[in-house]
Amino acid sequence: MEVQGLSLVLLSSVDGGWTEEIGAYVSVALISSVKFLIAVIVALGNQDFGFWDIIISAGGGAILGSVVYTYFGTEIRKWVQRTFRRSKPMSITRRRFIVKVWRRWGLFGVAFLAPIISPMASIGIAVSFQEPPRRILLYMTVSILAWSVLLAAFREGVIAMLG
Repeated sequence: MEVQGLSLVLLSSVDGGWTEEIGAYVSVALISSVKFLIAVIVALGNQDFGFWDIIISAGGGAILGSVVYTYFGTEIRKWVQRTFRRSKPMSITRRRFIVKVWRRWGLFGVAFLAPIISPMASIGIAVSFQEPPRRILLYMTVSILAWSVLLAAFREGVIAMLG
């Protein structure tokens, strides 16, 4: 059933094709929780995805990832460091860039760049500058939804122009 571009999958479908659709949504959401821009590109390339499908799968996955990273990011980082024993220090150039962005634009700038650098890295930066979790989630959610709507609308516009 199609409702304004949002594909609703009935779990009692006769052909059993709902598993592929759910799999597509879940895979885009999981990719989005780590690297938003790549997930949006995957969603944009999927012809079965409409405007709302992109927003729900890519945006929803990134928001869910933001919640997980905000509240469990420190533990995840410690586990990764213990497991993979990677202690390569961050370059001075990268540190300067992060501090420069933070001083100039604060949480707003980091949240705005989240889709480009990744939600995980943006939250790591915000947490390192001791922002409250509720504020991080608010800014990240607004940024992710704005980027999702913008990119989904861009796709719809390109499709409308091409016919």
